[in-house]
Amino acid sequence: MLWFGLTQVQEARAGFDACTRLGGKLFLFQFKASAHTMRSGARRFHANHNQMENLRNHCTVARSVFYVFPMVGTTLELARNPDIVGQSMILDVNNIPPLNLPLTRKGTPRVSGCHYVDIFSSSNYGVIHSDPVEVKLIDASTFVQDGLDSSDGIQFRKDFQSFYDFARKLGRKSVAAIVL
Repeated sequence: MLWFGLTQVQEARAGFDACTRLGGKLFLFQFKASAHTMRSGARRFHANHNQMENLRNHCTVARSVFYVFPMVGTTLELARNPDIVGQSMILDVNNIPPLNLPLTRKGTPRVSGCHYVDIFSSSNYGVIHSDPVEVKLIDASTFVQDGLDSSDGIQFRKDFQSFYDFARKLGRKSVAAIVL
């Protein structure tokens, strides 16, 4: 696996070159963080509605673009168990149905524009609020061990401009991995 941290233009060119020349697959991971655990035992994450819609609308290849929800939210939790992959759940963006804007309990749009995403580590599902919608999750360890071969990945062939346009839509904080 190649992991790189370059400028957006360099990343686009390197990612495109690596994918086309080596026959690799491009996977995108949008990591979320949370130190808040609900009474139900779920860990609550926040996912921006516009970002979610952007990922859903522009990343149409199944098993290629994912939210990653680490069930570790504090340094104390990390010190107790440093295996981040073993403690993370993954959501395939293509498994997210179209969602309305997130609303407050009063029915008004949430000022933050964020959906609440409650992740239950004891089972492979989560709930996106405010509609609410249940979504199926993948254990990150299982995905790494078994899922990469069965995952599609995003593949671009000899068209750098479409790859670069795609990369620009994702934003600066997106992380990508090319698996050869």
